[in-house]
Amino acid sequence: MNVEQLHQEMTGQPVRSLQVMLRRLAQKYPFLPQITPDGLFGSQTREAVMAFQQHFYPPVNGVVNQGTWEAIRRAWLAAEGELADPRPLRAFPSGQSACMGERKLYLYPMQAMFLGLGQVFDGLLTNQVDGCLGTSCAENIRWLQRRCGLTASGVMDCWTWDMLARLYEVFVVHPYARVVRTGGVAAGLPTRK
Repeated sequence: MNVEQLHQEMTGQPVRSLQVMLRRLAQKYPFLPQITPDGLFGSQTREAVMAFQQHFYPPVNGVVNQGTWEAIRRAWLAAEGELADPRPLRAFPSGQSACMGERKLYLYPMQAMFLGLGQVFDGLLTNQVDGCLGTSCAENIRWLQRRCGLTASGVMDCWTWDMLARLYEVFVVHPYARVVRTGGVAAGLPTRK
């Protein structure tokens, strides 16, 4: 973006973009104030710009010229690489299913997820991560389907995959967030170890 100069009392999308970048940078750098992206270059935005300039890109004048904009943008891009959540994985193809004895590449993540959940829940069998829906995988799928109110067919389909992915995210990827959100109560979910 080509920025001639942004300063106090200006409004518009470039100001909002600046505020979004500064807000994200404040998550990494506590000395930067948290600002609300409203598109108005007010006193809070000026304060954030001056704090950024003081630590990274003098002179400290509260004005955003092209050099200051590029410094903020570079810092924001670096922070995004550290702070952004990883991209969600859509590992199971729409409209597909896998039955006992089938070998599919997209079964590898499912098998690994069941191994991880086996560390948290009783009743899951240890299965091979080999891309083949064998006996132990089918039993684990039935275990999940019964506990999620699905028909216990042993077939991996989109509904079952969705429940597996949710369970994995709640209990393996973000276990501490679950305890905070639910107060430690996991109503309607399988019994934990």
